[in-house]
Amino acid sequence: MIESLSLMLLLVLYSFRRDWQLMREVSRVNRWISYLIMGISLLILGYTNKSGPIFYPTVWLQKVLQPLIPFQ
Repeated sequence: MIESLSLMLLLVLYSFRRDWQLMREVSRVNRWISYLIMGISLLILGYTNKSGPIFYPTVWLQKVLQPLIPFQ
């Protein structure tokens, strides 16, 4: 987990360094959206790589909606 998370962090930092000038020229909203997407991707990677059971929203939704399906 540490290896993949650190690799992802290095790739994000490399992307920041590479696009620094371009990110300074775009509007603030676009810049923050880019930062937010990169941060969310790091959080998702960390969550899926942690030890322990992973909560899958689609499995939970399937269990909730199963009684409402008229056919099997």
